[in-house]
Amino acid sequence: MENLSFYAGVYGINDKGRILETLAHVGLTDQIHELASGLSTAGGSVCAGDCHRAQPRLLFLDEPTSGVDPNARRIFWDLLYDLQPRA
Repeated sequence: MENLSFYAGVYGINDKGRILETLAHVGLTDQIHELASGLSTAGGSVCAGDCHRAQPRLLFLDEPTSGVDPNARRIFWDLLYDLQPRA
């Protein structure tokens, strides 16, 4: 929560409701009080990007799931597919 609040603040977002909504969207509601060091950095990156709702046309990822367990990897890629704009 603390990390996401920081990144949201960088974009001028101080609405705790939106931050909580973002956490729910990526399935991190139960980990709201966890330290960021105990969570996947890939999921956190997507969460931070999703919080300000800017959907870039192009997103560069450098090995976003290296070192992530297979279940978390599948969740991460499903989340990215969900974020894709539909034609």
